[in-house]
Amino acid sequence: MRRGVIAFVLLLGCARGDAVDSAETPDASLDGSQDKPACDPAADPCPPDQHCSPILRQCILGCQSDAGCSKGRCDVENHACVGCLANADCRPEEVCVGTVCVPGCTPGRPCPEGLLCCAGGCVDPTTNVDHCGACGKKCTVANGSAACAAGKCAIASCKTPWESCDGNVANGCESDTTSSTTHCGGCGKACRPSHATGSCALGVCKVGSCAAGFGDCNVNPADGCEADLGADPSNCGGCGNKPTEACNLRDDDCNGRCDDVDGCRKGIHRSTGAEHFYTDSSVEAACCGFTVENLNYFYLYAAPAPDTAPFHRCFHPTAKRHFYSTSATCEAWGASTLESVIGYIGTKETCGSVPLYRLYGATSNDHLYTTDPAERSAAIAAGWKDEGTAGWVWRSPRG
Repeated sequence: MRRGVIAFVLLLGCARGDAVDSAETPDASLDGSQDKPACDPAADPCPPDQHCSPILRQCILGCQSDAGCSKGRCDVENHACVGCLANADCRPEEVCVGTVCVPGCTPGRPCPEGLLCCAGGCVDPTTNVDHCGACGKKCTVANGSAACAAGKCAIASCKTPWESCDGNVANGCESDTTSSTTHCGGCGKACRPSHATGSCALGVCKVGSCAAGFGDCNVNPADGCEADLGADPSNCGGCGNKPTEACNLRDDDCNGRCDDVDGCRKGIHRSTGAEHFYTDSSVEAACCGFTVENLNYFYLYAAPAPDTAPFHRCFHPTAKRHFYSTSATCEAWGASTLESVIGYIGTKETCGSVPLYRLYGATSNDHLYTTDPAERSAAIAAGWKDEGTAGWVWRSPRG
């Protein structure tokens, strides 16, 4: 009987113990301590920064709403605080990519006033070099860096030694100031030496080549090819040349006068009597019934020279008259004979020469030679025949 009472008591105690355990939180971890209160995932009574694990049925870390995030949004599917879930979660000039707000825009999410949505990003068209004034309008500058100012492309800077000397953005920094003769060493510094073609080397103006007839005799680009080689006695025909004057109908020493030395020319005297008579002898001019009209009436060259021809004195024995010609056969006028060469007459105008007019008087069988156009006209009016120009003569013995 006693054993039966003890067994009843023990059984009753176990039953009471089970009842107590069923009212408490289980020790799921078997560590001897009570676990956290159980939760219902559907109701999720956990704090905002926690959520009810459907497996453990306990509150664990991981947001269940935006209230559980100190900033940003709660990705309730993954129970993680993120930067954004949609574009609306970002600032006006940003879009949501993945879960992060990044600078950008879309047609449905335009940029703030004053900005354009270009290639998915908000840009300021007044300053953006890739979208200057409009999307896709990229500013580029040849030999330099571009800028965008007030929506228009501009030049920010040029690479040395290039410069924008014309201010034209379209051709950029167009001038190489080390070689440009228009902008040598800097904009507007033209390399145009006098009487020369300029050359710009490393930004320094130099004489490239001289114009015909000029020389850079002082090697100074500032005055270019300063020497007139045809008029500079110190640089006559070439730099440093000082040639001697010769009797050649040329200005050999570049002093502006031809053959300005003694002995090149000789005077021809004019006399009159039964005929007009011309001679290089002052004695002959005054003899034999002749009266001297002009000593040294004109000058001929004393010796052969370029552009001259012998001037022959001829005599017609029947008419007993003299005439003068470049013909060595005295123009085959009757039995005319050649008496002498009185000098050398010019074949063209040169070194200040003047024409020697020739006229013929049929009544007197006389020839008149004059350098005076008025005398020529008067003779023609008086019945003399104009035979043109005998050649070219000079009024002075030199120069």
